[in-house]
Amino acid sequence: QMFSINPSAPTLVIFWERTCEPCKESLKILRNVHPSLRVYGVHVPIGEEDRAETTKVWARNAPKRGALLFDREEMLKSSFGVKGTPKSVLILPKQKFMFSYLGNIKHNKKDLIQLIKTEL
Repeated sequence: QMFSINPSAPTLVIFWERTCEPCKESLKILRNVHPSLRVYGVHVPIGEEDRAETTKVWARNAPKRGALLFDREEMLKSSFGVKGTPKSVLILPKQKFMFSYLGNIKHNKKDLIQLIKTEL
């Protein structure tokens, strides 16, 4: 699956792990942040069994306008300098800005909504 680093709409990339409770809570919060927000969940799989389990957890928790990406080679993880999860990166294409958040997205929800509104 290809990932465009130059999206046409507000896009949030969240690096997460299926056993991480703040990660799952962040995914649920992102369901209702804004209808135009696209969400890409990036996960580094540890084998096929992990991929299957992660896909199930994503399906239960993720926003409708979302896609799950497996970063097997950890290219996205290193490109975005991810050291811990959840790490979220909001990409605002019109403003040509990226905002980065570490930890549960609930602490930045109001910020996130305001930034998305300024983009539209």
